[in-house]
Amino acid sequence: MLVMGALGTACSNSSANSGGARGLTNVTIAQATASLLFAPIYVAQDHGLFRKNGLNVKVVIAGGASTALDAVVSNSAQFAACGLSDVLLLASKGKFVQAFASLVTANPDDIVVTKQFAASKNLTTASPLAEKVRALSGATIGVVEAGTVPQQIVQWLLPQYGVSASAVKYVALHDPATALAAMQHNRVDGIAFPPPGPQSAISAGVAEMWIDSSNGEIKPGFWSGMVASSAYLRANKKTAVALARSLEEAEQYIGSDPTAAAKLIQKDFTGQSSAAYEAGWEAQEPVIAKTVAVNEGQFKSVISFLKGAGTTVPSDVTFSKVMTNAVAASVTGGRS
Repeated sequence: MLVMGALGTACSNSSANSGGARGLTNVTIAQATASLLFAPIYVAQDHGLFRKNGLNVKVVIAGGASTALDAVVSNSAQFAACGLSDVLLLASKGKFVQAFASLVTANPDDIVVTKQFAASKNLTTASPLAEKVRALSGATIGVVEAGTVPQQIVQWLLPQYGVSASAVKYVALHDPATALAAMQHNRVDGIAFPPPGPQSAISAGVAEMWIDSSNGEIKPGFWSGMVASSAYLRANKKTAVALARSLEEAEQYIGSDPTAAAKLIQKDFTGQSSAAYEAGWEAQEPVIAKTVAVNEGQFKSVISFLKGAGTTVPSDVTFSKVMTNAVAASVTGGRS
């Protein structure tokens, strides 16, 4: 399913995206990372839902949210899949795109540390949260990409327990395989990653759970989903609705039979052991959106999270500038 390649090779306008195979409309999704965070996209592709709804979808792994969003801003991809916090940070720089379909509505990014690090602090997974957070002072933590959600979570968490947000060093590792290698070679003390990255490190015997976000040990405001430029959504609403409908059907399928959905897309994570994949799915599945509907509560929650992480979003960055209900409402009939 996943296509690795240069985003610049993607179609860049609506006329170029028409007339796909068998009359399907060609579109490109720049997906931030290869992660179960984007499970509905994998399911929609592998279950034939995109094609069922008239789309020939190419997914390109961007290597980070900022690159995925740059692809939309530069018109080298029609859609991006990333977090709302990344959209808000982009808007803070005066560049606006709109989030229009939900994928995940709570945070599944866990923090795991090497066994050596845990032993050196004389702490374990079961130790009090406050002690584990304070122990991160001076640590080097691997994240997907500098400045994006996993790093924001650590920066949101530290001040709550009296630790300076600058007390942790961050290293961009981009994908679970690189993150695992970095832990094995002691390049980092731990990683903050979406599933199945942390689960892979635990399964490989090099890490232990430290901050279990996926099971509710912490609850940062979070939303991830589909993003496009407002100009594209206005000019190509039919295509956006078809994409949102495909994802809605994928989310309904996941909700009705999560075991079948997990098996369906496991082939897209061949670099993971079965144990790591299954643990990653167990962490991810409960927070997958039940519907693509978008609402203002999600916006407010992420604004609050960013403020806690030391980033204040300008007051003129309003819900209507960075999110829209119009596409999802055409799929759900206004149901939230």
